[in-house]
Amino acid sequence: MRIPFLAPRQPSQVTSIQTGGFVEPLENRTLLSGGGSAAAQAKRDAAYLQQESIGNLSEVNLANLALTHSTNTEVLALANQLIADHNAAETDLQTIATARSISLDTSDRKHDKLLAKFSNLTGKKFDVAFSKLEVQDHKKSIKRNTTEANRTSDTDIQTYASSQVPTLQQHLALAQTALSSSKAESATGSGNNGGGGDDSGGGGGNGTA
Repeated sequence: MRIPFLAPRQPSQVTSIQTGGFVEPLENRTLLSGGGSAAAQAKRDAAYLQQESIGNLSEVNLANLALTHSTNTEVLALANQLIADHNAAETDLQTIATARSISLDTSDRKHDKLLAKFSNLTGKKFDVAFSKLEVQDHKKSIKRNTTEANRTSDTDIQTYASSQVPTLQQHLALAQTALSSSKAESATGSGNNGGGGDDSGGGGGNGTA
């Protein structure tokens, strides 16, 4: 007696799903991995926009403070550049946020305390602390914007983040020059007064940029 050959049964492939009483092809349906990744991405983008906005406004406030607390040429050049560029960046950022119905805070407790701290510094102590803060924070800001430009799928945010990197790199170079200049003045006792030949009052990387 010949036993008929039975081909192995192939596993069935789901090519459609039924939703609301009708069949929908899978190729027309977006499947999100990681438990709603689109919502998670939107949340990360909103957090980035908020951090950038507070950073922009904090930079402008600190730079305006520098204009009245310093006479160091390099520090003043840095401050003026920060005011111009971060005001422009904030204008672009607000446009992006408004289009996505995101309301951005203007400051937070950490940056309010930072501004109050720098308001009590003068002369060479202010110059060193301010320049040191700008070096530290712009390194962090360059990294943050580079990461966001590579991570987000929102083209407007990606364009904003990537366009900020060369500007922030310019700020970093100016801050490094200002720090070298202010340290030299502090060491020799020349230039503006305000005491102290140390690096006291340094920003500690508070993320203003």
